[in-house]
Amino acid sequence: MNFIKDKINYMKNFISCNKWLLQIRLIYLLFLNFENKSLILNILIFVGVIKTFFNFKMIKSLILYKKSINNNENTIAFTYKYLVQKEKNRILGFILYEDKMPDKFLNIQDSEIINKIRHNKGSIILGVHYGPDCTNMLLKHAGIDAKVLSASLGLNYLHYMLKFGNESLMNSKTKYFSKNDAIILAHKGEKKLIKHIKEDKNILIFLDLPIHKKEVGVLTPFLGMTRNFSYFAFKLSINYNKPIFICYQEKSEEKDKYNIRFKELNNFSTQEEGLKQYLSFVEELIKKDPSMWFFAPLMKKWGKEALEMQREKQYDLPKKEVSVR
Repeated sequence: MNFIKDKINYMKNFISCNKWLLQIRLIYLLFLNFENKSLILNILIFVGVIKTFFNFKMIKSLILYKKSINNNENTIAFTYKYLVQKEKNRILGFILYEDKMPDKFLNIQDSEIINKIRHNKGSIILGVHYGPDCTNMLLKHAGIDAKVLSASLGLNYLHYMLKFGNESLMNSKTKYFSKNDAIILAHKGEKKLIKHIKEDKNILIFLDLPIHKKEVGVLTPFLGMTRNFSYFAFKLSINYNKPIFICYQEKSEEKDKYNIRFKELNNFSTQEEGLKQYLSFVEELIKKDPSMWFFAPLMKKWGKEALEMQREKQYDLPKKEVSVR
C-alpha cells in the first residue's frame, strides 16, 4: 500500500514540477523569438495577476503591508500595482539567468564600488529581496563571483527540481545553482562558510527575512513591528576584517529596465549597529517603491509572530550562539 502511495506522490510531484518548468521554458522562448518583449511581458503579467488576485490571504497581507509603511495610496491601486510588479519580478527572475537576456533589462551602476569588490580579498555582500529574484546573476553580470548563504528552503527547491524535473526542460536558474556549487547551507554549513571567508572569497547573504524567535539575533523594529534578525554577516565582518556591501536593484527610467546598485556599509563598530544600518536602508528602499519587495505577502504571518513574541516574552530566552572561529 505504501509503495502505491509513494508512486502516486512521485507522479504528482513529477507532473507539477515539469508543468512549471515547461511554463518557464515557453516564457523564455517567447522572449527569445519575439522582438516586442514589452508586449510579451505585459501579457504574461496580466495572466499572472488574474491568477493571484483571488488569493485572499495575500490581499490581507498586502493591506497590512500598506498600513505598516504608512502608504497613502488607494488600497485597490496599491494592491494592483504590487501584484503587477510581483509577477514582473517573478518572470524576469528566471529570464535574467539566460545568457542572451541580461543586457536587455539591466544597467550596471556604481562601477567604482564594483571595482573595489573585485580587488578586495573577499567581501561580504548583502542582498535584498527587492526586484527580480536573481541577485547571484546580477553579481555575475557585474563581474563578481560569490557563493550564497542559503536557508534549507533554497536547497529544497534545488533538490526538488533536480529530482523531478526533466533535464531537457531544466531552466537556467536551476542549472546555475546545481553546476556552480553556488550554495552554502545556513546553520549546517558554518565550517564551509568560514573556510570560504578565510580563503578571501566573496559571500552573498540576505538579512531582510526575520529568523526564528529562538535563534541568535537582534530584536529590531522593521516595517512597524519588532522581529528577530540575524547579525551573523556583521559578526563575520568584524571577526575577519571583511568589508560589507549591499547589492540591490531599482527601476531605471528606461522602460522594463533595472539598475544594479551597490552601497558600502562601513560606519559600524558592533554587529548590532551594522544590522540596524542595513535594515534602515532596506526600509527606506521599500518605502520608496513598496511594489518591489518580495516578502510583502508574509506580513500577516509576521504580525502574528511578533504578537506571540510579546505575549510569551521570548525576548529573554537564552539562545545558542554560533561560533565563527
